[in-house]
Amino acid sequence: LLALHNNPLRTKAFTACFLNTLEEIIAQILALRAAKTKGPIWKHLDYTKIAKMAAYGLLVNGPLGHVLFSTLAASLKNYTGVGGTFAQLLISNGLILPLQNLVYLLALGAIKGLDLRGNIAAVLQRIWPLTLACWQYFPIIQLVVYRVFPAPLWPLVFNLIGLLF
Repeated sequence: LLALHNNPLRTKAFTACFLNTLEEIIAQILALRAAKTKGPIWKHLDYTKIAKMAAYGLLVNGPLGHVLFSTLAASLKNYTGVGGTFAQLLISNGLILPLQNLVYLLALGAIKGLDLRGNIAAVLQRIWPLTLACWQYFPIIQLVVYRVFPAPLWPLVFNLIGLLF
């Protein structure tokens, strides 16, 4: 917590880097097991994609989450109680979540090597289903996070939850 207090942006960037890397490794291992890949799994991992997801976490996901949630907390610091929580949920789900989903899908398309037209088509195909899926579960999670954790921890907690989601 001291690192988070002293260097919040750096701490969130490195944490997102670690979690995005772990998420990609787990996803690849599960896919390889489902495909019943023969031989040691580590030989079949796509290390280039793992490195790109690490870079995404470090350079995009961590800093973006820090800026968005720090701005949200600062904007609503004088609003407490039910009204403040409702405003947090509304802004988080109406602005922050769709923006983060958009950036994530654009990054995935770039990592996959899609050209601009292909990337936009992929985003348009996936943005609404992804956002709807997030809206089903995320508001309840957010209520707990906003009430239990201090604002500087929100992006870290959401990244951990994203690993499980």
